[in-house]
Amino acid sequence: MVWSGGDDVFGAGQRDVATLYEYWLFFVLWKTLASVAPNSQIADIATTILEPTADGFGLKLRRDEFLPVDGGVLELNGRKYRMQFSYNRTFPAAKTTERRFRSTYQHSYPLSGSWTRSMRPDFTVTFWADGYDYAAAEEAELAVHLHFDAKYSVEKIQELFGTAEESLSEEKSQQRTGIYKRGDLLKMHSYRDSIRRTQGAYILYPGTNSEEGGGGTLWIGFHEILPGLGAFAIRPGSDKDLGALALRNFLLDVLDHLGQKTTRRERLAKITRRISR
Repeated sequence: MVWSGGDDVFGAGQRDVATLYEYWLFFVLWKTLASVAPNSQIADIATTILEPTADGFGLKLRRDEFLPVDGGVLELNGRKYRMQFSYNRTFPAAKTTERRFRSTYQHSYPLSGSWTRSMRPDFTVTFWADGYDYAAAEEAELAVHLHFDAKYSVEKIQELFGTAEESLSEEKSQQRTGIYKRGDLLKMHSYRDSIRRTQGAYILYPGTNSEEGGGGTLWIGFHEILPGLGAFAIRPGSDKDLGALALRNFLLDVLDHLGQKTTRRERLAKITRRISR
C-alpha cells in the first residue's frame, strides 16, 4: 500500500510530528464514531480512504486535502439522521454582495458555509435529517456541525485556555508581548459563531489529562450539551484510551441530544427556519 501523504510527515529526512498526530487523530475519531454508531456505514471506511494505484492501493489521507466519509443513516429514538465525517472540509465565505439599508453587505444565508471568511477545521462531524439532501437540510436549519482541531504543541489545558484567575488586563499585556494564551479558545468561538449550523467546536491535544471529567474539559452554552466548546486530551501511548473514552461519552451524549424533539436547539432551529424565509 502506498501513502503519498507520508511525504508531509517524513520529507527531507525530517518528521513533522504535528501532522502525524493530526493523521493519527483521524483514525481515533473514526474508531470512536464507529463505536458510538455501530450500525452506521462509518465502520466501513476502507472504501472511502483507499484508492487503486498501479502497485495496489493508496491511502487518500493527505494534509490540506478534503476527505469526506459517509456515515449513512442513524436511528435515534425513532428519528433518522444522516452522518458525515470530514477531514479538511472548507466552509466557504459569503459570496453575495448587495446594497441594503445605507451600506453594502456580503451575505450567504441560508446557504451552508461561513457568513464571514472561509474556515477549515481539521475534522467535522455533520448530522442532518434523513429524507433531505444535504444542501436542502442546511437551508431548512436541519443540519448540525461539530468541529475538532488538532493542537500537537499543547500539553496542559491551561496552555489552551488560560486559567479562570487570569485578568483581562493580563491578557492584553500578553498580546502586546506576542504571547496569546486564549487564541485557541477564540478560534473555537470563531468556528462556533461563523460557520452556519455549528453547535460545537473542540480541541484535541496530546496532554496527560484535562481538568476533571476523565480526559475532557467542556463548556455548555445553556443547560444542554449543545451548543458547546471544549477540549479533549488524547495522546498516543498506554493511556490513550482515557481521552478516547471521554470523547466517546461526549459523542454518545450528542446522539442522545439529537434524538430528542424538545431541545432548545431544536426549537430554535424551527423558529429560525420559520422567521427567516
